[in-house]
Amino acid sequence: MEGANSLPTLNKLTHSGKSSLLTQESSLSARSRSESGSTTASNGRQHLGSISSGSKSSVSEKNKANSGYFVSSFLPGQSHQTNMQILEPYTYLCSQGGKNIRGKLCDGFNHFYNVSETHLTKIKEIVSALHNSSLLVDDIEDNSAMRRGAPAAHKVYGTALTLNAANYIYMMAVERVIALGSVNNSAEQDDIPSSTKVLELCNTDDKNSRLTRCISITIEELLNLHRGQGYDIYWREQSVCPQEEDYINMVLDKTGGLFRLTVRLMHEFRQEKKPNDQLAEHVTNETTNQKNNQMNQQQTTRENNEMKQQTTDHRMSRDKQAMLLSLCNKLAIFFQVRDDYINLLSTEYMAGKDFCEDLTEGKFSFPIIHCINADSTDKRLLGILKQRTSDRKMKEYAVAWMREMGSFQYTYTFLKNLADSINSVLQSLGGQPVLEQLMHKLFSTMPKPTYDAESN
Repeated sequence: MEGANSLPTLNKLTHSGKSSLLTQESSLSARSRSESGSTTASNGRQHLGSISSGSKSSVSEKNKANSGYFVSSFLPGQSHQTNMQILEPYTYLCSQGGKNIRGKLCDGFNHFYNVSETHLTKIKEIVSALHNSSLLVDDIEDNSAMRRGAPAAHKVYGTALTLNAANYIYMMAVERVIALGSVNNSAEQDDIPSSTKVLELCNTDDKNSRLTRCISITIEELLNLHRGQGYDIYWREQSVCPQEEDYINMVLDKTGGLFRLTVRLMHEFRQEKKPNDQLAEHVTNETTNQKNNQMNQQQTTRENNEMKQQTTDHRMSRDKQAMLLSLCNKLAIFFQVRDDYINLLSTEYMAGKDFCEDLTEGKFSFPIIHCINADSTDKRLLGILKQRTSDRKMKEYAVAWMREMGSFQYTYTFLKNLADSINSVLQSLGGQPVLEQLMHKLFSTMPKPTYDAESN
């Protein structure tokens, strides 16, 4: 029954009724439609307050770097103070490490944005903080027992403290976004304005400034993230199987939110070379015996070239940002669908969580949606999902049924086509080794659809 559902063409995978997010690199995502005039919708928000350490953290230096751990590095002079003990669920999760996918994405995309190391580090910290705090909430909402090979934080510290810590970090991240947005693009200092100064900046800030754009982007993408998570939960709790297109749109919200936030913040802090540096150097080095009229002629030519270059750079900047946002959305879809796929087939993945955890959760993941929609008259998989079973034999049966329905082959082919599309975009942008290597690793480490879950 492999042909029950034909693979969707990539140009039909759309979001919020806008142009394709997967093929039309010249169109901005519905998630970045705030572009106006000469400013591309690439805003950023960052900041996170200062914390007085009430106890020593168990987080290793390696895991601090890998997870974007930043709590203990908050400004000591900030007016709002707290105690590390109430954030222990968060630091506990950070101590488990992680794949640092978002950090690698930052490094890869910085090939195009040339963000300073100082600003790039701050962006990484903020996005990692938002990601890790969202995992704390996800594990509560999904009733997950394990995360990264260790008991989930709420199983160790309780739901109440874990939820409070996650929300606390959210607010700290927004605060740091405000502070980062207020910093001059060329500033390399580590000091961030105090809470009082941030309020002053917000009250006096021009509506078109980078600070305002940063705040707007952060709120927009956090709203998208929670909307996507809301749909995911609603479908599960109401036992409503979505269509594939609805699922892709949910992923663009839930997973794409932080991916786009990263890229849009980087766009705000991009550094571009001045178009006429070489010409200016040439003019400076000219011999003093040149005639004044020759110099005047060169000046006129320089000014004309400058105007043409600025127009070209602006157009190329807008087009490239549109392509980068489209690439970002493709990566988000690939990452989430791949996660759905390996959740049901990879024993390595299951070692850090549980056997086919999505089935126990009752989640409508990509291969599960395909299997259910492939034959709407067959309700067996839907019935298993409703049970939220932990019975291994029952879950093995569900996996075997999905394999028989061709759902794993369908998902694998979808991911292969998407990976090819991502690599094609990277080549059109001149190539990017970090992102290319990341894609190769993510795809090559997936189990083949014909493998038995026991043997992989």
